[in-house]
Amino acid sequence: MASGIEKINIYGDSRNCSSVTPTFKCNNKADLVESGKDYCVDCWTKKTTGLGIEQIKLQIKLLGELKHD
Repeated sequence: MASGIEKINIYGDSRNCSSVTPTFKCNNKADLVESGKDYCVDCWTKKTTGLGIEQIKLQIKLLGELKHD
């Protein structure tokens, strides 16, 4: 489990991600606030794009490889 220092966001607040679905409750540290809800990067990208941050990183890597071919 992360220490309290690691859970402080860029504003000095200690907040947890408030993303909840019927099968998942995220307890990661919140990286941003949107419309009064706290989100970690992964939950925010899933909410806005439908893809997790790791999936987006993979797509960027693949596009970079295609560009260099």
